[in-house]
Amino acid sequence: RKLPLEKKLFSTRMNSRIGFVNFVDVLGLAGAPQEELAYFARLVEVPDDKFDVCLRWELYDLAIEALCQLRDAVRMSQLRNYLVDRMGAVESEPYRQKIDEALKNPKIKWKVRPSSQSI
Repeated sequence: RKLPLEKKLFSTRMNSRIGFVNFVDVLGLAGAPQEELAYFARLVEVPDDKFDVCLRWELYDLAIEALCQLRDAVRMSQLRNYLVDRMGAVESEPYRQKIDEALKNPKIKWKVRPSSQSI
């Protein structure tokens, strides 16, 4: 977890010269544990990129958070169906509950129009 720190006036933050999406991909290919992948996937700033990398490395909690940031209800329901197909009804239950709670959250204004992107 030692990456160069970028110092700003009031804060410091990690930065990666190859970008965190590529960094997470390299970590995943090297067989890094899920906790490390999740730590660096959280540092991806663009929600679309975060969603893609989290889906690629099966970080479904972070994928749900990224879709909440995007406020995309269509892709959220597609993710729900994808998880049921991929994991089965029993194993995907915690993720489905999290998705249902997010979709019912009145604080999030969901975009419901059809999305051209799919999972």
